[in-house]
Parts: sequence; structure tokens; C-alpha cells
Amino acid sequence: MDSEGAPSWSGRPAEHAGFDETIMSSVPTLPPPHPFRAFQNEFRQRLLHATIWVLLRFSYLLWLPLRHFLELYRRLTFHRQRVIVIAGSLGKTTTTRAIWTALEGGVPGGLHEVENSFTWVAWSMVRQLCGRGRAIVEVGIGVPGQMGQYARALRPNVAVMTAIASDHLRKFRDPEHLWQEKSIIVASLPESGVAVLNADDPAVMRMIPLIRSRIVTFGFHPQSDVSVRLEHLSSAGSDVTIMTPDGGLTMRCGLLGEHLVRVLAAAVAVGWIEGVPLDEIQKRLGGFQATPGRMQPIPLPGRGLALCDDFKGGLETFHSALGSFARLPAPRRIAVLGSIYDSPEPRALAYADLARRAAACAGHLVLVGPDATLYAQELHCLPDAPPFDCVTTVDEAAKVLEGLLKPDDLLLIKGDGQQKLARIALHLAGVPVRCRILECPLENILCQTCPCRDVETSDSRRAPPGATDGMA
Repeated sequence: MDSEGAPSWSGRPAEHAGFDETIMSSVPTLPPPHPFRAFQNEFRQRLLHATIWVLLRFSYLLWLPLRHFLELYRRLTFHRQRVIVIAGSLGKTTTTRAIWTALEGGVPGGLHEVENSFTWVAWSMVRQLCGRGRAIVEVGIGVPGQMGQYARALRPNVAVMTAIASDHLRKFRDPEHLWQEKSIIVASLPESGVAVLNADDPAVMRMIPLIRSRIVTFGFHPQSDVSVRLEHLSSAGSDVTIMTPDGGLTMRCGLLGEHLVRVLAAAVAVGWIEGVPLDEIQKRLGGFQATPGRMQPIPLPGRGLALCDDFKGGLETFHSALGSFARLPAPRRIAVLGSIYDSPEPRALAYADLARRAAACAGHLVLVGPDATLYAQELHCLPDAPPFDCVTTVDEAAKVLEGLLKPDDLLLIKGDGQQKLARIALHLAGVPVRCRILECPLENILCQTCPCRDVETSDSRRAPPGATDGMA
């Protein structure tokens, strides 16, 4: 602590003094762009952001007529086409991909690349209307009343509930109100339907009294109808055993962590319900890889392996990522931590808890963004805290890591989706990234595919208020 009681900006021990200056002096300084060129670049990115933002936020206008069309369509086809809906707070996209793989042998391109709400839900359903015996749709909510609209429009035969977390609580009165909204999709199932529930989540299991359909549970709990056991975990992947009422299957996949391996049990449960032979499910899911931005392994030439988990930044996802990170064997672990999305109050306690957990499993920490000092305050109080750096931008974080990483290191990159910390991994992997925005309004679009990635901008801009109201 300094003389005024505020935490110092660097957590490096004395032997690392001058480290930042050495790194910064080794980085070539580019000449400033011509004022007109800088204005042109800034205008291009603002226009791209505004265009995509308008498409996302006004998609509700198209949802209104499409919703009525889908309601009529489902009344006519309920018994001819089975609809499988995936809902919950966490793991929906990976679960959706795994279910597609288990049932169809692969994932069609273009599904769930932007949003999982309103018009994007309708578009996902419309693409699967004709000539298919089943449709698989991921749905997300952000406001009260939304799940009821999905339940009426889609009339699912099978509903998968992944987990309930604290994301987007600011739009709901309290956690109970959010839970009630999420539960509508499984409560709306007819008696002939099937609710597939995460047995490891007490909030999900609390929905059972509301459900009149058949119930199939999945998870690590040994009493689950479809149970999963993690046999071996390494940076190369996970070996799992999954047991069903009709037998077991073993496989190796590219998912790293218990919270991700669980989705395989959900996919096997749905495949078993739909009558797919277990040996076929095993063949299809073998080698299943992580979803981009969700504990995604990214090799860094000469600098080890990065695990990029920056797509969603709720508090529960931080704990899940750090838990998996701690279990992975590595000579040295380094963690990059950003801001918590919708951090619960008091915020200082949430960051202090994460700081203690990160300090227990990482040999070095890089803290990025405006909330870095909240981590630092707790780390300064820990007697055995690892060295750490507080930085403001992704460029600064990448420069610190360039001089820090070694070939066998394991790097975790975890933060809020608006910070786009994946740019750190892209930079370290040699992929050029010119965008330096601090808070991106396109939180559900990956940097790897974003049209703004190659547009050079300053690092001083932030998103307009309300632009980042995403869907849970």
C-alpha cells in the first residue's frame, strides 16, 4: 500500500523492477496516422458497430410477425416435427453444438453465430422447417416475458435446462424472478414431452414440481439418469465415461473442465431420448471440440497454450474457469483476469474472492481493465500472493505476456465479453489485430470473425449506454 492507503499499481517483487520498461522499450513505436486517416478509421468502425447494433436491437420488430407464423406452424406440425430447445444461463451454445453432433453428426454453419433471442431464434427455426424430422434451437432471455413467447412459438417436444446463474439480474426483480422466467420453458412441455435437467444444479432441480412431462436428468451426480465421470484431464483433452440406462460409453474430447464435459452428458441424454444408438453417439461425439471463446485452446508458437474463455464473464463462469485451470497440469500457470459481467454486490467481495482463488493456482496474474485495482487490493493483503501486473488495455497485457511466457506455460484468459480479451491470444498467436476499443458493443460476436478487427482505432472509445444489454 502507498502512503495514502491506495494499492500500488504493480505487484511485481523487487527482482522484477524495470520489467515493464524493458518490454515497452523493445516494442517499436509506430508513427501516428495522418489526422484524416485516423478520422476515416474511426468513422468506419463506428459505422460498422452502429449497423450491427441496429440489426441486433431492432430484431424484435421482425420477431412479432415471425412469432405468430411459428405459432401457427407448430400447431400444424407438432406431431410431425420434434423441436428440441436448449435454455439456461450457462453452456447453451456448447450444449446445442453437442446435441447437433449427437443427433445429426455435425453442426450446420451459421447457427447461433450472432444472437440467441427474438428474430435470431425465429431464423434458426425457419432454417429447419422443411424436410427435417427435428429442429434444434437455442434460446436466451434478457427481459421478463421473453421465455413465454418462445414457449408458445416453438412448442418444444424436448427442453434442455443447462444451469441457472446470476447473469442479467438487473433486468429482473430478484433471482427468484429470473428463476421463474427460465422455468417457463420446461413447465410448458406437454405430457408427451421430455424435460432434460442438470442434476448438479439445485436451482434446475427445483423446477421438477412445475413439470408435467417425463423428466431425464444428467450430470456428475451418480443418481442421474445419464451420468458422466471425468477419468482424465490434460491440456490435450478430457477422457470421460458416460452411463445411460441402456449402457455406457467412453470417449475423448477437446473440452477442458467439468462444467464443459457435463454438456456431453446432456447431448447423450437427448440422443438416447431420440433413439440414436449409443455406439453411433459415441462415434459422433468422439473428438468434440470446444466452442470458440469458451475455454478454447489456442496454441501460442513458442509461448505455450492459451485457454480463451472471454465470451461470457458472469461470476459463476470465472469460478468454473479457474477450477478447471487449477486442475490442468502445467509447469507454470499464468492468468489474465478482466471484469466480471453484472458483478453482484458488494463488488469488492466478489473480486476479492476471485483474487484469492486465482492466487492459489497461478504463478503470475495480469489484471486488465478498470476493475484491476479491485483484484489488486486483495492481492496486496495476501502474504503469498504471486507477482501481478495491472494494465488498462489488451495491447498492454499482450506486451507484458510477450516477455513473460515460456514454451510450456499454460495461460488462462478470462474476462467480460465486452472487453474482448481474445485479442490478447490473437496477438500472441501472431494474428494481426488493429482494433483497440476498450468496451465493445458487439459482445456476442467473436473477434476472430468480427469485421471491425482490422479497422485501426484508438483505445479511448467506449460503447454507448445500453448497447451491451445481451441475452442470458
